[in-house]
Amino acid sequence: MAEIKEPVSLIEVIRLRRSVRKYESEVAPKKALNGAVAAARLSAAFGSSPSWNIKVILEEKQAAACRKAAMSGFKGKTNVWMAAGDIPGMVCVTANPDSAPRKGDKQFYLMETAMAFENFALAARASGLGTCWLGAFDEAPVAKALELPKGTRIVAMSPIGIPFQKQITPLDITGQFDRFIKKRLHYQRRPLTETVFLEKFGKPAVWDLTPDAELLAGASISAGMNADDIVPGLLKKTRFVSTFAKKDVEEWKLNWLMEAARLAPSSSNSQIWRFVIIRCKENQWRLESCAHNERGLQTPFPEAGVVIAAIADDGAQRARGKEQPYFMIDVPIAISHISLMAAELGLALNIMPDFHEGRAARIIEAPSRSRIVALISVGYPTKRDIQGDFPMQIKLPSKPRKKGVEII
Repeated sequence: MAEIKEPVSLIEVIRLRRSVRKYESEVAPKKALNGAVAAARLSAAFGSSPSWNIKVILEEKQAAACRKAAMSGFKGKTNVWMAAGDIPGMVCVTANPDSAPRKGDKQFYLMETAMAFENFALAARASGLGTCWLGAFDEAPVAKALELPKGTRIVAMSPIGIPFQKQITPLDITGQFDRFIKKRLHYQRRPLTETVFLEKFGKPAVWDLTPDAELLAGASISAGMNADDIVPGLLKKTRFVSTFAKKDVEEWKLNWLMEAARLAPSSSNSQIWRFVIIRCKENQWRLESCAHNERGLQTPFPEAGVVIAAIADDGAQRARGKEQPYFMIDVPIAISHISLMAAELGLALNIMPDFHEGRAARIIEAPSRSRIVALISVGYPTKRDIQGDFPMQIKLPSKPRKKGVEII
């Protein structure tokens, strides 16, 4: 019964989430699905309208058609474990690329879609459901099976249901594969010393990066919440601001922001994200010069406690499909974990995806093979706690979306 252990805090939700490939045959309970839907609808987006849509397919024939389509073609052969007939439902995450801004090869619809679906997946896990991010599939047969409008892009797919709880037999190939991946791949994580740097890429932090569980327990906002409410509750408390209080962010809180990101899922568990923490005010002033665009200054970095450069390192140019580079999916998933943990710790933030990337890369000495996905300012909110001042700032919806998630 360990699979459906009820989490008692955000970090437990993050730690318990994994890619599940073996399910019970019954359909996911409506209450649990509604919690995941609520989390997705509360997700932040660019502009006034999110570009993504999530289809939860529970109807048996449509779910089977979706599974079959996901296994077709050369890419789909990586999903052969889905041939087992015990997957009770599928999730298809789609988006309209024209509904969000872009800058060069950075299509921001991928970023907001990845963050929304990770919120969905975390909330599903908190309610006892399993999911599995799928990126290797041919879009055309899936789009045909779901009768998607022309121009709609499929960003990700996932099975959804209750993780299998019974004893796995030696002949249960899917069950054995699920157990193997859980033991040999899911828990293989790079240490923070390999992924977190200070001021410059490759320069180690001057403090111990070990997360302090006792300090987190004393500061956790989600500790008193019901499991179903943890992710939606923290999303409601997330504060995207343009100004910060004059107060430094404690190192132990930075450790937990980075630990939350470290535990995020990624394509083939590649863990391409790297983070450079900028605390030096001189470097923050230099980075601020990268934040000016046709809309003016997006956020004054030196007012923040820290600025975090979220970077895709090795394999940054690998793509899920045409114009869908993995770095615009994997790194935003980790950023969604940072955002939730910031809310957990009473911190505010501002996620900036639109900036002068080349200039920022020179300031933090990022390798030429890498890509800077976002500059994240983090600090304590002021009493004003202003939201939505700047058009390119990621924003929370003023109220949950009524559309955007469809359960079939």
